[in-house]
Amino acid sequence: MSASGGQGSRHPTCQAGTTLSNHSGSYMLNSLLVMLEREAFFSDIGAEKTEEFVAHVFALAWDYDGNRGEILDGIGERLGICYQCGRRRGELQHGACTSCRDR
Repeated sequence: MSASGGQGSRHPTCQAGTTLSNHSGSYMLNSLLVMLEREAFFSDIGAEKTEEFVAHVFALAWDYDGNRGEILDGIGERLGICYQCGRRRGELQHGACTSCRDR
C-alpha cells in the first residue's frame, strides 16, 4: 500500500515510470529529519521506532518521486540507517550498509 492509502500518487505531476527525482521534496524531507534530530526526537523514540519512522518517510516520498539518498544525506549515517534498504545494519559507508554495497 502506498503512503497515500493505496490510491497511487497524490501529486498531480508524478507518473509511474518517471526517472527524475523530486530533489526539492527530498531535501525538504531531509531538513525535517535534521530538525527532528536536533530536537532529540529520534533519541526519544529509540532505534527501532526511528527505523519505522524513516520507512514511513520513504513510503511517502515514493509517491512524490523522492530520492532516498537525498532524504538521508548527512543524517542517515548518524541514524545508522542505510539509504538503499532503509534498515539499521552495522557500519555504513557512503550511506549504504555492507549488504547493499555488496550487491
